Amino acid sequence: MMSAKSYWKRVLFYWTQHLGISRMEVKFISFLLVLVTLAHLAISYEWFYGKPFDYTKEYEAFNESVRLYHAQMDSIDSTRVQGALLAAGASIDKGVNSLDSIRVEMNEANLQDWVKLPGIGEVYAQRIISYREQINGFTALEQLLEVKGIGEKRFQKLKPMIYLREVQ
Repeated sequence: MMSAKSYWKRVLFYWTQHLGISRMEVKFISFLLVLVTLAHLAISYEWFYGKPFDYTKEYEAFNESVRLYHAQMDSIDSTRVQGALLAAGASIDKGVNSLDSIRVEMNEANLQDWVKLPGIGEVYAQRIISYREQINGFTALEQLLEVKGIGEKRFQKLKPMIYLREVQ
């Protein structure tokens, strides 16, 4: 059986004879191939530069797109709330933020009341009502965080619009 080294020697010999390439030309072509390979490695691994690629521009562009996305989602929530208020017969003053006038009592609110709040759709409203029934009514605002899907960020957004009536 022939070794790999002798096999490649035979292949190289065949092609040099077939193409009519001299031994000096083979050495020169080999030298060029090694040189091109090293140049490629140097450029690929930034050996010439000595520092990794700086991703700050890409990172800033990503953060900007995330900020725009959140602004767009807030706009959609606000539009949905205004639409719900109009459907309920409430008037929207252009000079006054309509979200400031929304107040929901946590233990008395029905599905439609919860849906008026930004970031709360029918699914979240149903989860809140089910959880309220499960615990026999809320005793603290922070209990809203125990509802599946209501995180700290959503809770902070809702906090100014919800309240609990004091029991006498």
